[in-house]
Amino acid sequence: MNFAVADRFTAYATEHGVNPATLAVAWVMSHPAITAPIIGARNLKQLEDSLAAMM
Repeated sequence: MNFAVADRFTAYATEHGVNPATLAVAWVMSHPAITAPIIGARNLKQLEDSLAAMM
């Protein structure tokens, strides 16, 4: 079930020209109860994709 949701999420992001990590961070940031999303980048590319949600 979780893989199916992840696949649909990835497809949705790709269809809209957005990196899935960027979309995920943006979605978390949009939640009113979240004050600061925690990202777990392991390399510069992952960090750049996550930080793109700030734009």
